[in-house]
Amino acid sequence: MMLFSGWTGCHYRVHLDCYRGRVVFERDAGRLVYQGVRPTSGSIVISAIQAEQLLVRGCEAYLAKISMSESGAGVVMGDIEVVQEFEDVFQSLKGLPPSRSDPFTIELEPGTANIEDALQDGAS
Repeated sequence: MMLFSGWTGCHYRVHLDCYRGRVVFERDAGRLVYQGVRPTSGSIVISAIQAEQLLVRGCEAYLAKISMSESGAGVVMGDIEVVQEFEDVFQSLKGLPPSRSDPFTIELEPGTANIEDALQDGAS
């Protein structure tokens, strides 16, 4: 769970429902409900203070949920509605990345830093 102080006060009313595992973002224009799913193994958590320090330093923050099941093995990228809508963004994707022994390994782009390094810099 990540909690921020003051980052949503200007534009959203946010309700955190820990029991149901959901976050509700409300605006005059409508509402967005993020429904979490319990991970099957492990989780990566940073403190609210670390997250807030990164935001103050100009880092962007996104709330994202990505999940995949083996049953989707026969799905073609072009069959996914969001991929069709934003083809220019997904052109370079040829498919899923190869399986790695460490599921939390992310190959970094040149010139970027490891998230652990960024968090340690933000905590100091």
